[in-house]
Amino acid sequence: MSEYHFIGGDDKEYGPYSADQIKKFIAENRLNSNTSVKTTGGEWKPASTYPELMSPKGPVTSPPQQKDISAPSHTSEYHFIGGDNKEYGPFSAEQIKRFMAENRLSANTSIKTTGGEWKLASTYPELGFTSPPTGTPMAGQHQQAINAQAAQQKVNGPAIFMMVLAILGIVVNLASLLFSLFGTGLGAAAGSSGGGMSDVQQFEMIADLVFGVGGAIIGLLIQGLILFGSIKMKNLQSYGLSMTAAILSIICSPCCCIGIGAGIWALVVLVDPKVKTAFN
Repeated sequence: MSEYHFIGGDDKEYGPYSADQIKKFIAENRLNSNTSVKTTGGEWKPASTYPELMSPKGPVTSPPQQKDISAPSHTSEYHFIGGDNKEYGPFSAEQIKRFMAENRLSANTSIKTTGGEWKLASTYPELGFTSPPTGTPMAGQHQQAINAQAAQQKVNGPAIFMMVLAILGIVVNLASLLFSLFGTGLGAAAGSSGGGMSDVQQFEMIADLVFGVGGAIIGLLIQGLILFGSIKMKNLQSYGLSMTAAILSIICSPCCCIGIGAGIWALVVLVDPKVKTAFN
C-alpha cells in the first residue's frame, strides 16, 4: 500500500500518510488538487494526477494536527546584485517582477532569498522567468557578480589609504613649491638687485630655486598620478594604472614608511587572481 508526502503552504514536506489520510485532508480543504504530492521514492506531481486520492471513501482515522494547507505560496523576500556590484533588498516577488518589467533587472541577475544562496533570476519561476533571453550567456555570470563584490571589498582599504597619502603628498609639494617661489626666489632676486651677494652665492640660490620648483612640480605630478590610480583601483578600473599607483606609493610617498606599507598592501591585493579578473 502506497504512502504519500505533500508540500504544505509553508513550502515544507510532510508525510508519509496513507491514501485515506490524504483524502481526508482534501475533504477538509487542507489540501487541494494542485497540492504537490509524491509517493515514497516517487516524483512530485499535482494531487489531481492521483485518482485514488480524489475520490474519498469510508471512514478514516484523524491525522496528526498540521497547519492548514493550500497550494505552495511565495512569500519570500529577495535580494539582488545591482549593476554597481552592490547588494540590494529585501524586496517582495512583486517588486522584483516590476524591476524586471522596467528592464532594471534581467534573467541573469544574481538573486537570493533572505538567508538563501545566490542564483540566477531565471531559476525562480515565481519571478516570471523560466529561461534567460535567447543568446544571453548564463553560466558563471552570477558568480562573476559575487566575485566582483568580494574584490571590491578587498581593494577598498588599500585604495583609500593611498588616496589619503596622495592628498597629503600634494599638500606637502604645494607647500614646497610656494616656499621655493616666495622664499628662495625672492631671496635670490633681492641679492641680485642689492649686489650684496657674490656670483657663487647667487648661482647657488638660483640652483636651489630651480631644483625646488622643479622637484615640487614633479612631486605634484607623481602624487596626482597616485591619487588618480587609487580612485581607479577603488572602482575596479584600469588594472595597469592601479599597479602603477601602488608602486609609486612605495617609492615616492612623502610619508616613507607609511607609503611603503600602503603600496605593499595594494600590491598584495592586486596580484590576487580573483581581484585581477574583477577589473574592467
